[in-house]
Order: sequence, then C-alpha cells, then structure tokens
Amino acid sequence: MKLLLPTDKIELKRLEKAIGRNSKSAILLVGVDSKELSEEFSSYLIKEHQLKLFSVEDKILSEIVDSKEEHQNNFYIVNIFNNSNAQHRIDHLQFQRDYINLKEVRLVVILSNEMLEYLKINAGDLFSTTKFSYSFTSHQYEVTFEENDKSLDNAIQKYEAYLEKNTKDNQLLCELTYDIGSKAYEQGDNQRALKYLEDSLLYASGNIHNKVLILSNLGVIYNELSKYKEARSILKKALRLNKSLNDLDMKADILINLGVVYYYLHNFKKAHKYYDEALIIKKSVSDLDGIASILIKKGLVELDESNYENALKYQNDALVIHQELNNIKGISACLSNISSVYQRQGKYTEALDTQHKSLKLLQQINNKSWIADALLNLGNLYSALDNDVLALEYYEQSLLLNQELSNKYAIAIVLNSIGTIYNNQSNFNKAIKYLQESLNISKNKELENTLDYSDVLGNLAISYSKLENYEEALDYFSKAYKIKKKLGDLRGLSATLHNIGTIYLAQGKYDEARAVYEESLKNYKTIGAMNNIANGLHSLGNLYNTLGDKERALEFQREALEIAKEHNYLLLKSNIYKSIALIYRDENRGNEARKYFLLGRHGFEALSSDTSVKEINRYLDE
Repeated sequence: MKLLLPTDKIELKRLEKAIGRNSKSAILLVGVDSKELSEEFSSYLIKEHQLKLFSVEDKILSEIVDSKEEHQNNFYIVNIFNNSNAQHRIDHLQFQRDYINLKEVRLVVILSNEMLEYLKINAGDLFSTTKFSYSFTSHQYEVTFEENDKSLDNAIQKYEAYLEKNTKDNQLLCELTYDIGSKAYEQGDNQRALKYLEDSLLYASGNIHNKVLILSNLGVIYNELSKYKEARSILKKALRLNKSLNDLDMKADILINLGVVYYYLHNFKKAHKYYDEALIIKKSVSDLDGIASILIKKGLVELDESNYENALKYQNDALVIHQELNNIKGISACLSNISSVYQRQGKYTEALDTQHKSLKLLQQINNKSWIADALLNLGNLYSALDNDVLALEYYEQSLLLNQELSNKYAIAIVLNSIGTIYNNQSNFNKAIKYLQESLNISKNKELENTLDYSDVLGNLAISYSKLENYEEALDYFSKAYKIKKKLGDLRGLSATLHNIGTIYLAQGKYDEARAVYEESLKNYKTIGAMNNIANGLHSLGNLYNTLGDKERALEFQREALEIAKEHNYLLLKSNIYKSIALIYRDENRGNEARKYFLLGRHGFEALSSDTSVKEINRYLDE
C-alpha cells in the first residue's frame, strides 16, 4: 500500500484484522480520496486476503444475494469510488442493511470519503452495524514526506559523522544539533527535539544570539509537553538575554510564547498583555505570518472567556492571512479553532464540516501531534451529537497516535474522553477505569490545577452519581469546583453547579437542586452561553415536572425550546420534545404527547441515537 499516509497504516492493520475474523456476516467501509488509492486497495485486499471482486449494476446487497454464487463462502469487495450512482447505491445499502445478517453477507465497500461522511450522518442504522470504517488519504505528497523524513535522518547522520572526527568545533556542533531538533519538532517528535535542542544549548556557550534562539524553541516544546513552569522560566530567561541583542523579531516570538504559557495557566489577562505587545512589533515589521499567529492565539483566549463573536473574528482574520500565504498548517489551525467556536455555540453541523477540513489538511503535511488533536476534536463533536460509536472510533485513533508520540498529557485527555463515552453508555465501572487512569497520569503539581484535571474529577463524579454513590460524587464535584473557581472558569463552574443540582434532584433535595440550577443558569446568562442557558431551562422544567407543577414545567421547557430552535441545537431540542411529551402524557393529553414524542424521535433518528429512539418507541407503544 504505497499510496497510504503513515498515520493511516495503523488503520489498515485494523481493517485486515476485521477481515481476518471468522465472522458469518460483516460490512467494512473503506473511504478513499483518489481513484488510484481505491484501485490499490482493491488489488491489495484481493491479493493478500483473497477477497472476491464483485461488479454491481444497481443494488449491492440484493445483487450479491441473488447471484448464482455461494455468497456465504466468499468475502466480497465492491469499488464504487468512481461511480456516478454512488449515492444511490449507498442509500440502497441503508435500505437493505438487514440482508447483511439475514443472508450472511461479508463485504468490503470502497467509496469516496465524502460518501462515507454522508453515510455516517444520513444512514446511522447501517453505520451502527459496520465492523470497520475509516477515511484513508492518498499519499499525494509522498515526495515531500520522503524528503522530510530523509532530511531528519540526514541531519542525524551528519552529526554522528562529525562526532567521529578528532577535532570538533562547538559552534558547528551547536548548529548540527539545532538542525536536528528543529526538524524533529517539525515532524511532531517533541521528545527527540527536546533532547537535541538541550544539547545545542550546551554547545552554544558564549553565543548569546544562539542561546536566545534555542531557549525560545525549548520554551515552545515545554509548552507542548504541558511543562508550563519550565516553559515560563526558560522564556523569561530568553527575554532577559535578548535585551542585550535588541532583536525585535526575537522579542516578539518570546512574548508570543509567554502569552501561550499564561493562556495554558488560565491567566488570560497576562496572556492578552503579552500577545498585544508582540502584535505591535509584528505589525511594525509587516510580518503577516506572525500577525496571523497572534490573532489565532487571541481568538483562543476569547473563546475560553466565552466571547464567541470576538473569537470568530480573530480566527477568520487569521484565516484570511494564512490563505493569502498558502500556509496549510495555519489554515488548518484556524479551521480547527473555528470548529471549536461553533461547538461551544452548539452549531454541530458547521463544527463537524470545519473540523474534517482541518484534518484533511493536516494529513497532507503529516503532523502527527496535530492530527491526534484533530481526531480528538472530532471525537468530542460526535460525542456531543450522541454518536458514541463514531466518537470512540476517533478517540481510539487519537489515543494510538498520542501513545506513539509518548504525549502523556494528551493521552490523559483522550482517556478522559473515552471515560465520558462509557458514562454516556451507562457502563460506569468501565468509565471509572479510564477516568482513574487519566487522573493518575495527570497527578502532578503542574497539572493538578488545570481545567483538564478538573474535568476528569467532574466526570468521575458523574460516574459515581450514576452508581448512586452520591457522597463520593459530591466530593469529586467539590474538588473540581474549587479548581474551576480558582481559575475563573465561569462556564466550568456553572456546569459543575448544574451537575451538583442533578445529584440533589436524585436525592430528593428539591430546594437545594433548584437553588444551584438557578445559580448555574444565572452564570450562563452572564457569559451568554445560549446552549447552556437552554439546557439550564430544560433542567428546571424537568425539576418542576418532578414536583408536579406541570404549568411551570411547560413554561421552562417552551422557553428552552425557543432557544434550541433558534440556534438549531438538535440534540437538546430532541430532549426537550421528549420532556414536553412526558408532561402531556402525565396529563392524559395523548394527541399532544404523541406529537412531541414523534418530533423527538425524528431528531434522535437524525443524530443516529439508537438508545433514545428505542426509548421513545417504548413510550409510543404504551
């Protein structure tokens, strides 16, 4: 498989394992982005796994079943990548999905990545039965990758060859090790980059310019490794040394990196201060790339401060610059950040589309660390859409890449996300296993006061509350609350209060539940988080329904529904429909109840939320 990207070869192994399993029935979906890759897949799977190529005219499954061949003895492959009727055939796969198990069909379908995404969103019933699905990317930039890989190997070989010489020059050793460190960083190998840059710093001796340059780069890497105190110390040292050089460009870069440190430490005021100082310098020298970089970072601060319009403006301004510069990495970063803003606003369709575009760009330049982040983001989006199957798929891909990169902090974040999925699936003991593993990785002085650490605590609290271990749950929520309050995370603080209210509700402490729900809602209104406001109103509606005050319950649900409709919060809207239906059911208003149950079911079907669809079907059958 010469055309595959390196990061996709892991998925190829998964596909081959799925084919190798002795299953009586299976459908495996292989998305590709080029005709050449579709043909290479067909040839490879036919040769290596003895799959049988099947040519179809219209309806894939019925034609296989109706053929004269003993289809139970064959594992078929169908390539519809370059077919003008691909969407029609995909639709028939959805309609005839029962054939797979009933008729014991085993099949690999090769299709375009666009068709695979269409299937995921519009054919959830079929997708939930698949044994494997993945979007592969053609190695269109193979020469570039080979040159990048070769350049790092060549740099290492050059350095090792020089070490064998009898006489050595520190300046040259400094340059050689710096070159290796820089190339390793470009390829996402932070540990190797750190090693060689630290060696380079030792060789720099009295050369202040080299020291400042190396320290600045080390600060960036320590940031990415979540070692913020080390990063801050190194960067401030670089800033002091730079005073004697009066190098404005270098000063601006150091200020930017210090801004990043304070951003990760959630000191947003200081982050803005350093970014603004750097922006003045970058504008004075018309450094477009530098200006865009700062705009991106300021946009991230605005996002965490819940200033969504400002966040979008900064990211879009940066995007325009990076598009002018044809900077793929920069364009990808902007798209990913815009996706994050959309997600916070509850605009999941826009968020998914934007994040997939970002991932495709990152696969072109093969930055593994960023690809892992993009996969995590996609997992988060599908989780928010209640599509646990897809969420887990993306989380597991992200976890594999982060384990390959030995990025412990990122591993902890992904484990937390996987734990959240198992919470959603009511597999609470398995959730606790993943969350505890995440907590153990994060337990150090540097990470114990971060929002990510507090999120793990919050998710553990949810697990224990679902197991009705309320005291343990409240203890974890209390720890999470203290961290979020210390960091000034009003959104997170409000979410924690909301979750505490849910525990009080389960305990029958209705007055306490109402008080914290109302406080949480007040905070959300302060920051203008419309999806959370709607969710808070929805929860208050459920509370009043529990108290038997149907009139007030309906008032809150209708107010929540107006917001959910206006902003197209599909999942929340579906849950509100269900709550309204339950109120009408309790009041013996059968026609109104049925109307809202059907509206809710329609939304859950669009989201491929099988559990919720089955729940509503049970209500309708009563």
